[in-house]
Amino acid sequence: MMYRKSQPHLQASMADLRFHRRVLLIACIILLAATAFLTVTLIRGQYTQDKARDQLTQRMYSACASAIDEVNKIGGITSSGTAAQLARARQYIFYMEQLNAMSVSMYGESGRMAQADAFTVLYADLDDFEKLVQQSTSSTIDIRTLLLTHLRAVQAYLPQQ
Repeated sequence: MMYRKSQPHLQASMADLRFHRRVLLIACIILLAATAFLTVTLIRGQYTQDKARDQLTQRMYSACASAIDEVNKIGGITSSGTAAQLARARQYIFYMEQLNAMSVSMYGESGRMAQADAFTVLYADLDDFEKLVQQSTSSTIDIRTLLLTHLRAVQAYLPQQ
């Protein structure tokens, strides 16, 4: 018995080959377009994220500078405007704390602009300062210097723009 080796007839017609090539070409074009779209979207998102981080940092720096200015305006002896200046300094410090919290919620711990302990120390300094102002029996130069030192430390900790 003689066996004939036969191969299945797998030749496709030219029309089938053209159809398969067109399908592959369309699929490649769709994938390239999707890749380009995602790349552009990611670049825009990163740019927006960087701008938001820069804005938060600039606002934090500005609030810290404003708090320092308010504390610098306070003299060594309490006056009628001392309590109002301390209140404005407290508002700036609260604003700084809120900006820091927003940055941490947006970027995680890497977005932290100032340590949480810094705000605890600043509020303690403000409370001590207010007690001295209410007593108005002693000089406030020491606590004012301490508060300024802590504010400048926070300002120095901020990334420079």
